[in-house]
Amino acid sequence: MRFPNSTIKPSQFKVKSSKCLPLDCSWYMPASPRNPVREFEAMRLPGAKFFPLDAVKNPESPYPHMIPNVRDFLKYMNKLGIKRSDDLIVYDLGGNFSASRILWMFQVFGHPQVSLLDDFTTYKAEGGELDTAPIDATGADVVDISDVTDLDFYAPRDSVSMDTTMFTTYEQLHAYVRAARSDWQIIDARPRDRFNGTAPEPRPGLPSGHIPGALNLPFGECLDGGKFRSPAELKTLFAGIGVDGSKPIVVMCGSGVTACILRTALLIIGIDNISVFDGSWTEWAQRAPQGFIVPDPRAS
Repeated sequence: MRFPNSTIKPSQFKVKSSKCLPLDCSWYMPASPRNPVREFEAMRLPGAKFFPLDAVKNPESPYPHMIPNVRDFLKYMNKLGIKRSDDLIVYDLGGNFSASRILWMFQVFGHPQVSLLDDFTTYKAEGGELDTAPIDATGADVVDISDVTDLDFYAPRDSVSMDTTMFTTYEQLHAYVRAARSDWQIIDARPRDRFNGTAPEPRPGLPSGHIPGALNLPFGECLDGGKFRSPAELKTLFAGIGVDGSKPIVVMCGSGVTACILRTALLIIGIDNISVFDGSWTEWAQRAPQGFIVPDPRAS
C-alpha cells in the first residue's frame, strides 16, 4: 500500500508534535457563516500555519479548487514557507471536512511525510495543547505567487513531479463512461438528494443528478462526530453500496473537496487504487453532453 500512515490519532500526534508542522486546512462552503481565518486567529495547534484551500489551486481553471501544476505548487510552497523535509500534519476545525483534500494534494506531489489528524475535536477534548494567543492572520486566505522566482525553496524543482494516477480528468472519465467500462467504479460523495436530482446544487445554474453508473456514499456517513468511523464500519459502508476494492475507484463530489474524505476512508481500510475526479460534478455538469447526466437513479 502506497499510503499506510495517512491518518494519525491525537495520542500519536501528542508524542511527535514538536517535530511536526501542523497545517490548519479549515474551509467551509461559501454559504457558511464560519470564517476559517478568524477561527485560526483564535485557536490553533502550536506552531501551525494556515493553509488556504481556496487559494492553492490552478489559477487558470474555470473550475474551483483544481490542483495546481508543479511550477505553481512550488511557488505556493515558497509563499507558505513549506519544505519537502517538513513532517506535515493536516487538520481542520470543521470535523474532517476539508483536510483530506490537502492530504491528497501533498501526496500527489510526493510529499514523503504527511498525515491527517483524526481528529481535532478529539484532540481538544483530550486536553491536547492549543495556542490561543490572539494573532492577526488577515490575508492568510490569499496567496499571490506572481512575484515568486525561487522554485527550489520547497525542494529542487527537478525532483518534484505529479503522480497523475491519483487524479482523473474529465476527458478520461467521459471516455470510461461512454465505453460503459465495468473494470472501474465511480463513487460520488454528494448528499443523496443532489445525487438523485431531487435537490438543487449549491452553485447557481448547475443541474443536479449524477454520472451514469456512479455509486453514491454521502461523505458524512464515513464520519462519526467528525472522526472517521472504525475500519469495520467503513468496510460495511463501502460493501453496502457495492464497492469492489479490487477494481480502480474514482471518487468525486461537487468540487473535489469532500471526495477526498471518501479517499481517506478507503485508505483506512487498505484500498489505495483511488483517483480523484478533480473537476467533479461542477465540471461534469457543465461539459457532459446530453444523456450523461442522470436526474433520477431509476433511470441509470
